Amino acid sequence: MSLEKRARSVSLRTYVIVIVVVAVVFLITDYLLIRAIRGYFFQMLETQSINYAANYSHSLTKAAQAYEIINDLMADKILTASKATALYSQDLTNEAVSELAEMLGVDEIYFYNSQGVVEYSNRAHYVGWTALPGHPVHSFLISDRVSLVEDIRPDSESGDLYKYGYFRLDGGRFVQLGVSAERVESILEAFRVQRLLEEFDELELVDHVCFIDGSLTVIASTDARVLGRQIQDPELRSAILAGQTYSAVDNSHHHNG
Repeated sequence: MSLEKRARSVSLRTYVIVIVVVAVVFLITDYLLIRAIRGYFFQMLETQSINYAANYSHSLTKAAQAYEIINDLMADKILTASKATALYSQDLTNEAVSELAEMLGVDEIYFYNSQGVVEYSNRAHYVGWTALPGHPVHSFLISDRVSLVEDIRPDSESGDLYKYGYFRLDGGRFVQLGVSAERVESILEAFRVQRLLEEFDELELVDHVCFIDGSLTVIASTDARVLGRQIQDPELRSAILAGQTYSAVDNSHHHNG
C-alpha cells in the first residue's frame, strides 16, 4: 500500500471515529437532557397534584363536617318544633294543627292519645289510625323516652320518606312531627361530598377524585367503579394512616380502581 493510500485510510478512520464520538456525545447529552426535563416535568406535576389534593381534601373535609352539623341542626329543629307543638296540645282541631304545621315549617303533625291512636292531625284522613306493635310509633309509645328524632325512613302507609320526631306530653299522650326527605335533602344537598366531587370533576383539572373515610373505604368518588372499595396499596394505606402526603406515577393511562 502506498504512503498516500495509507494516509487516506488513517484520515478516514479518524474522521469516522470523530463522527461516532460526536454522535455518542449528542446521544448521551440528549438522553440526559430529556431525562432532566422529564424529571422536572414530573416533579412539577407531582407538586401541582399534591396542591390540588390538599385543596380538595380541605374543602371536602369542611363540607363533610358541615353536612354533619346541618344534619344535627335539622334534628334539633324537629325536636324544637315538637316541643313547641306540645304547647298547643289543648283545645286542638285539625284546622289548628294544619296552621301550626305551616307556621313551624313541617309537613306532618300527629297528636296521639295514651293508646297510640291519632286524635288530631294536619293529615285529617289519618285521624283514628292506631300504632301497632313493631311500628316505630308504637316503639316510642311503650318506651320511657321523653323525646326522639329518627333517621329518614319510609312512612308505613304512604311509603314516602320522612324524618320523624316525637315528644311526650302529659297523661301518656305524645306528638309526632314529620319533615319530608325532599325538604331535608334539599338543605343537605349543598354540603354533600359526592355533589362537590362532581363539581370538581367538571373542572377537568384531574382524572378523578375520591373521598376516603377513617376505615380507608372510598365513600364518594367521581369514578363510580371504586365506590365502596377499600384502599389496598400498603404504601398508600401507611401514608393515609400516618397523615402523610403520598404520590406515585401511574403509567397505565387508565383507571385501575
